[in-house]
Amino acid sequence: MPATWILISAFAVALLGYFISSRTVGKRNGAHLPPGPIGLPLIGNILQLRGSQHHLTLSRLRKIYGDLFRCSVFGRDIIIISSEKVARDLLDKRSTKFSGRPSAAGYSAMGLEFNTGFIGYTDTWRLHRRFYHEALRRDVVSRYHSVQLRQAHALIVNIAAQPEGYEKHLQTFSASVILSAVYGYDAVQKDDALVAMVEHVDKLIAERVFSFEVLLASGLPFLLTTPTWVPDFGVKRALSLVREVVQKTTAAPFEYTQTTLANKTGNHSMVGDILRKWEDQSPPQDTVEALKNAAFTAYTAGAETTQSTLLTFVYAMLMNPEVQARAQEQIDAVVQAKRLPDLNDRLFLPLVDAILRETIRWMPSAPIGLPRSTTEDDVYEGYFIRKGSFVVVNIWEIFHDATRYTDPMSFNPNRFLRPDGTLTDDTSYTMIFGFGRRVCPGQYFADNSLWLVVASMLAMFNISKAKDDEGEEMEPDPHWVSGITQ
Repeated sequence: MPATWILISAFAVALLGYFISSRTVGKRNGAHLPPGPIGLPLIGNILQLRGSQHHLTLSRLRKIYGDLFRCSVFGRDIIIISSEKVARDLLDKRSTKFSGRPSAAGYSAMGLEFNTGFIGYTDTWRLHRRFYHEALRRDVVSRYHSVQLRQAHALIVNIAAQPEGYEKHLQTFSASVILSAVYGYDAVQKDDALVAMVEHVDKLIAERVFSFEVLLASGLPFLLTTPTWVPDFGVKRALSLVREVVQKTTAAPFEYTQTTLANKTGNHSMVGDILRKWEDQSPPQDTVEALKNAAFTAYTAGAETTQSTLLTFVYAMLMNPEVQARAQEQIDAVVQAKRLPDLNDRLFLPLVDAILRETIRWMPSAPIGLPRSTTEDDVYEGYFIRKGSFVVVNIWEIFHDATRYTDPMSFNPNRFLRPDGTLTDDTSYTMIFGFGRRVCPGQYFADNSLWLVVASMLAMFNISKAKDDEGEEMEPDPHWVSGITQ
């Protein structure tokens, strides 16, 4: 049968299933589906959602359809949440119903089916969370303070030696500090092979996770198994390339830790400390695999978001020199120009905390984050939310709600300060780490790493605009491209 007719037949079957499901399951007990844009038959709203800055597209739709609305792709509902109240009501208070992860063929094709962020609420997921709890909970992250301080100081040295390469140095720090904490790996500060591997896989995942290819593969999974002579719109090739890199990157740092433990040279780390519990015996293979996959998740998630936030901080300081000067004055009063700030100084530097919070709010590193799925039908505020729906939180829209933040597109750390200069109780910035059972387990480690770099850079450098050959300041031209992070 010609390839064209194979595709036409498959689309016809999918189209029939779409119409059957959309007409038989539309409401429950008088509750109707949430409002949303009208899509095309079969493909739904996929063309409207195509692009690089999904959060801005969803923000425009929120102005039309409200805080809870619905899109669809190939018959699958996508529920978009655009307010903190709805997010707390559903993802915190009804966490058992909203803690699933979408079963998406596109993610599996990229080799991410074992990634904590993409697996469902299963025994494997609970084992991953147990590892994170042992290594990264609030009362134990202090064990990594020396590692974070050492990496922050190395960053300062690198920027001082080569200020024009600050972006690369921030990228290296973001990967190195995670590799140190997760695997006990001390990266060299220039051209480290493992750091380069981490940076590469982070970039690939960030670019692909919300890509057209993933949406297409998840809606039409048969495209992943068609013969090579059948057109698949480039889906198999695009996603298989990611899978190859993911598999290699998952194994390499884990094997490094195993080798150092065998040689009795391993540093403290998440993987090393857990493996030491089986020092006199071989751990179960399924436990080893789960730990390997949990570790991969930790460093790929942490490195990308850390780098994104720090680059945003640099841009914010370029554009707001008066904020930078105030922070430097506060830091100088505490450290007396005798040393760099450390985490023991945090209580005495509220403006640094306010700058970090505003950086996260102003340009969030994960403007929509990872989708969830509903594990059963639910009704909220008169709207019927079907089992198996994708659920997405538009963090960008929540952080730029003009009813909550005056002039939300301006950078203003004073939002988080009282008139006396102390921090307010507004901790809404922590929404960047997620909600309910899916909250990021590395949030305390990440928060400490970010604060150390922000405080250290403010203490050591005047962040200013570059000048041209005539000595005139050049205006920066930032470009944000959104995937998981931006």
